[in-house]
Amino acid sequence: MAPSNRVQQNCVREDLIFDVGLHKGEDAAYYLRKGFRVVGIDANPDLIEWNRKRFAGNERITIIFGAIAEGQGNVRFFVDKQSTWGTVDPDWATRNVRLGSTHHEIEVPIFDIREAFQRWGVPYYLKLDIEGREDVIIDALAELSGRPAFISMESEKIDFRKLIHELQKLRNLGYRRFQVVPQVHIPNSSIRTRDRNGSIFNYVFEDDASGAFGDDLNGRWICFAEAAARYAFIFIQYKLFGDNGLMFRLRGGTFIHRLLMACFGAFPGWYDTHARL
Repeated sequence: MAPSNRVQQNCVREDLIFDVGLHKGEDAAYYLRKGFRVVGIDANPDLIEWNRKRFAGNERITIIFGAIAEGQGNVRFFVDKQSTWGTVDPDWATRNVRLGSTHHEIEVPIFDIREAFQRWGVPYYLKLDIEGREDVIIDALAELSGRPAFISMESEKIDFRKLIHELQKLRNLGYRRFQVVPQVHIPNSSIRTRDRNGSIFNYVFEDDASGAFGDDLNGRWICFAEAAARYAFIFIQYKLFGDNGLMFRLRGGTFIHRLLMACFGAFPGWYDTHARL
């Protein structure tokens, strides 16, 4: 899939998706079914091996092993018992332990996302799910003249000011319409959509999938102010029941939170921010 020569970084490839946070290929499988080429990036070597086996022989996907982080060389990566929670961010790793998970540490190579832009160009859609380092990629986008038509990223859950700053960064890049998408109902949900050739097909999303993107989203695209207001309400729930919420300061709060998660799934839930130019 890799071109023999480097392409210009401002060249948007309409048939290309970057899946940053490949995990077990749940999203990549959907993108491939829709007819896109995929560059998938992950820092967990076990997941890299999983995907190489899963997509063996598929020439439309390139799988890259590395962690998105500042600098060069290697970085410490926390491999979490819950594979979707792997991170290079020590604060996220500490949060995961507080939520009852465990991890071990490994050293992984840093992958500079600028290298992907240089080799393959700017993707049509950029999916970011790397537990606390999405800002590194958003900052790299600011260096390019081209922009993905659509971006999605897992939303900040701790600091409301940081979340607003993320939205502002997207707005500064030219993204003016947003959707706030809850993730809890995506696994095993279905969609009727079209591939890039216009053929209609039905698709059922796997566990841990990020779901639909772009024009396939069912919700209404809203402005920056509406998105900020929606997140303000969500953050009230986070303040009470979230990872660093009031409940954890009460005696027995951790047990109650785990009970709520067992009853309702992710509680109060996590959200992705989708943005379009």
